[in-house]
Amino acid sequence: MNKQVHLFVKNVVFAVGANMIQIITTLILTMVMPKVMTIQAYSYWQLYHFYTTYLQYSSLGWCEGLYIKYGGANYHDLDRGAVSSQVRGIVLHELVVAALFLGVVLPQVKGDSARYVILMGATVYMILRVTRFQFQTILQASNRIAEYARAYSGERILFLVLAAICIVIGKNNFCVFIIAEIVSNGVFLLYTAWLCREIVAAKPCKLYEAFCLETELIRTGFSISIASFLGQMMIGVVRFAIEREYGTIVFGKISLSFSMANMLVTCITAVSIVIFPALRRLEPGKANDLYKPLRELMTKPLLGTLLAYVPVSYSLSLWLPQYSDSIKYLAVLLPLCIYEVRTAVLSCTYLKVWGGQKYMLYANMVSLLISVFVTWITVYVLRSVDWAVVSIMGLYALKSFLTECMVKRYLNIKIGKLALQELLLVSLFVFFSWKLTPVQAFGGYLVSYGVYLFLGRREFISAWDKMKGIVRV
Repeated sequence: MNKQVHLFVKNVVFAVGANMIQIITTLILTMVMPKVMTIQAYSYWQLYHFYTTYLQYSSLGWCEGLYIKYGGANYHDLDRGAVSSQVRGIVLHELVVAALFLGVVLPQVKGDSARYVILMGATVYMILRVTRFQFQTILQASNRIAEYARAYSGERILFLVLAAICIVIGKNNFCVFIIAEIVSNGVFLLYTAWLCREIVAAKPCKLYEAFCLETELIRTGFSISIASFLGQMMIGVVRFAIEREYGTIVFGKISLSFSMANMLVTCITAVSIVIFPALRRLEPGKANDLYKPLRELMTKPLLGTLLAYVPVSYSLSLWLPQYSDSIKYLAVLLPLCIYEVRTAVLSCTYLKVWGGQKYMLYANMVSLLISVFVTWITVYVLRSVDWAVVSIMGLYALKSFLTECMVKRYLNIKIGKLALQELLLVSLFVFFSWKLTPVQAFGGYLVSYGVYLFLGRREFISAWDKMKGIVRV
């Protein structure tokens, strides 16, 4: 392999390694916290994370725009004055957003002290996280993946340590865990600022120049940020409707399965951090030739991960018997992860390289509108939590298909047959998992997956050979 490919592989190892550390820490917390907290406290903890998920989009695409503009650049070649002005600007922006948010929302909360704590904690977390994300974006864009990985995984490790201390001393209230997460974010905000100290210490550019650059970055990243926000809202609409209709306790139980599924997405989508700068450095023709082999080599192994559902769900039911009635939703949310991972890592990354951010927005907008309608039918008409969660998988399959249709505007590829095969396979998986015994479900999916691999063996081998041919010197 040439030097560029060697660096790419090294960065992938760092990025995935950092997310493996995060996934392990998150797994530990996900297993322990519902065990040591009451169902009500854990439900409030999940509600806090529900709010923080959406408040992080308050930057309006500022960070994403910076990533697009400087992705693939060398750190020492960055215009430090210009970037420094953007770091200072994002801090001021977040303080203003926080003041407006609390001014509007807090007066609406009547006599619920828990929600006051959640909203205050989520707001402080938003300021710290978005600012830290700006520094992490600088590290990603300038290919300082090792430093990024240390900062990314270190924050979760520190939170795990603080949470463990709280549990040991008997402080199992969700408020204490919120404080612990805020502290860990604050510490690693300072760490990432130190990693970018040359930029922090640089004299900002003139106010007018800073404003023009800010406008450019937000205009560039807005479509990406809103597309991601709308993608989150596809699940958020369903979760919000369940919380409103069935209460915080049911919401908290279902959120456990969402947390499990999200770990897989978090780990694998780390590869997109490395793919974008690498594709920007490749010749356009060679980058385009990589799309279909990457899709093939990614999808088939990911579908194989569904075989882990039966042993994982059985173990979870033994460990957390009070949540056993909601763990079944993993059978729906794991296939959702496969669609989301492929969309985020592959389709969206390519659209960013080609400057097709608006197409990501279109696909997510259509999917969200359908999600609102489907949620109304499943939650308020059919009054079925099961159908509400099942609908999420179909919506993400639709979003994945629409996004790949946008990719076809740039590449001459045919994915209709492949998409139908994948949808059939994951539908069989959900059917087996919900209608058969665990052993029968595992056997049924194993046979189905084996047939799928056999029928697609030539495409997989061809993709592997083509990939080797592209990266070989």
